[in-house]
Amino acid sequence: MTPETVRLLLQTLRLRSTLSPIEAQSAWSRADVRGLHRLVAFEGAEVWLYRRVRTLAVQLPQDVMGALRDAAHRAEAVGLRVDAQTSSVLRLLEEARIPWALIKGQARRAAVARYPYANARRVSDVDVLLPEERAGDAWELLLQNQYQPCYPEPSPWKVTHHRPVIWDENRIAIELHTTTTDAVPAPEAWRRATEGSDTVRWNGGSVAVPGATELVWQALAHAVQDGANGCRLKDFLNVAAVLAEQPPIEWGVVEERIVAGEVRDRIHGRPVSHSRIRRWLASAADLAGASLPAALVGAGRLDLDHLLLWRGMILSSRLGPSVRGRLLEEGVRVEAPMPLTPAVKGTGLVRQARRRSTSLIARALYIAWRAWK
Repeated sequence: MTPETVRLLLQTLRLRSTLSPIEAQSAWSRADVRGLHRLVAFEGAEVWLYRRVRTLAVQLPQDVMGALRDAAHRAEAVGLRVDAQTSSVLRLLEEARIPWALIKGQARRAAVARYPYANARRVSDVDVLLPEERAGDAWELLLQNQYQPCYPEPSPWKVTHHRPVIWDENRIAIELHTTTTDAVPAPEAWRRATEGSDTVRWNGGSVAVPGATELVWQALAHAVQDGANGCRLKDFLNVAAVLAEQPPIEWGVVEERIVAGEVRDRIHGRPVSHSRIRRWLASAADLAGASLPAALVGAGRLDLDHLLLWRGMILSSRLGPSVRGRLLEEGVRVEAPMPLTPAVKGTGLVRQARRRSTSLIARALYIAWRAWK
C-alpha cells in the first residue's frame, strides 16, 4: 500500500467528501490495495469503507470487496442481536417504571435515521444509563429475569460508574450505568443524557437518545481516555457521523468540559491535556468534512496519513504480535502526542525496564521512519 492509497482511503471515508464518483472510480482503479483490508479491519472501518465505496460505485478487487461485504454482513447480524437484547432490557425497565436513557454505541445506533453513518461499525454490548437511586432496582430486576454476571467475583471491570456486566443466554453483555465516566457526578450525567434529548424512531417504536452535543462528547471522552486504543478510525467515526449531519452543537459546552478536566486517562486517572483532546476532535471533524470553531482547532490534528501508512506496513510485516503491538502503539503516541507506553502495574523491575526499552526503540523507529518518509 502506498501513500497515495492512504490519502485516497481517507478521501473516500470522509463523509462530506468532495470526491466525485467518477474521480473515486478512476483513482481506485489505479490504487495499490495490497494490505488494504488488513488495515481497514484493524481500524474497525470495514463497514464504513464498504458503504462509502458502494455510494461512490467504486469497484475494488473481488477479494477485497468480498471481505468488506462479509464484514458488513457480520456486523449487521451482531447489531441486530444487540438491538433485540436492548429491546428486552428496556421492556423490563419500562414495566417496572424505571427511567432509562440509551448512551454510547446503542444510542448512536438508535439514532441512525438522524445520523446515517452512526451504525457503520460493530457494536457488542448494551449501555443503559439509569438514575443513581434506581440502579440497584434495575440490577435486581434483571437478576430476577434470568440475567447473571458475566464474570465471577471479583469482577475484572474495575470501574465505579456501572454495575458488574451481566447477560442472559444470548450472551450479549449489558452495562447498567449511573454515569458516563467517573469524572461526572451521576445526577449531572442523567441531566445531560435526558435534557434536550432527541426522540427518534427505532426498532418499531419511539425512543429518546441524547442530543447531538452529548453524543459527540460521550464519544470523544470515551475514546480519548482510552489513550492509544482510542485513536483508530472506528473511534473517530463515532464523532464524525454526528458532525457530518451538521446538527447544532453547543461548542461552548464542549470547551468548558475540556477545560474542566473531565477527560481523564483511564490508566492513571489524570486529566488529559487540552491540546491532545483538541487534536483528536479536529481529526474526527476532518473525517466528517466538517469545520470546528477556531478555539478548538489551534492544536491541529493527528497526521492520519502517516499513521495509517505506518500501521499498514507493520500489519503486513512478519513481526511477532508483541513487536507489532509495541510499534503500532508508539506510532500513535508520537502523533497524539503521548508519553511512552506505561509499565504494567505489579510487574517486576526487570519487566518494567524491558517494556520501557522496547517502547523507546519502537518510538525511535517510528520517528526515523517518519523523517525518512
